[in-house]
Amino acid sequence: MSPTRGALLAVCGACVMPLAAGAQPRRVIQGVVLDGSNQPVPMAAVLAPRIDAAITDDSGRFRVTIPHNNAVVLDVRRVGFMQSRITLKAGGDTTLSLLLVFWPLISKLIDVARGRRGATHDKE
Repeated sequence: MSPTRGALLAVCGACVMPLAAGAQPRRVIQGVVLDGSNQPVPMAAVLAPRIDAAITDDSGRFRVTIPHNNAVVLDVRRVGFMQSRITLKAGGDTTLSLLLVFWPLISKLIDVARGRRGATHDKE
């Protein structure tokens, strides 16, 4: 290797090293939200409070990015289901499946509210 080429590599390496040393670790958490029948739950909110959030797609899939590798708490919510909370230990990228349990009481309350709203429209 020529002396000029070696010096150029050393200079480029010196420029890159501070950026790499100051870079924050990132953690990607991805997975799927399922119900008790092992069916995907679309439109569920997956929240890492004060960090990131995602809404599941039609296949129940989500992806959140955490700006650190520390422990993190995820809240999973969807109308008609009981809220779920999971704490993940410190670590790297994580793929998981989350279960949301159907909550019939909440669904009945929503149906009752819709019925009342419909009844007032019928009288008008």
